[in-house]
Amino acid sequence: MGPSLEEAVYCRVQPPQPECIDYYFELEKEMPVSDAVCMAFRHQIFVTRSHVVLVKGIQSRRPEIVGEYDSQGRKLARPGGLW
Repeated sequence: MGPSLEEAVYCRVQPPQPECIDYYFELEKEMPVSDAVCMAFRHQIFVTRSHVVLVKGIQSRRPEIVGEYDSQGRKLARPGGLW
């Protein structure tokens, strides 16, 4: 997470208590509002209105969006047909 890929830092996630039914996560550090956070969780995405974005090349520091999907797994088209 961070303001840019070059300034990104690793931060642990504090998992919710087992009795929580909502899927909100806290980070171990406080970061500035608007910093990007990349997290990988799969918690009942089908009951949300969220989108899932697949990204490759993160470990090589060359992230590339592979595709974006709705909560039902349908591929979404980017404006301008970028994928």
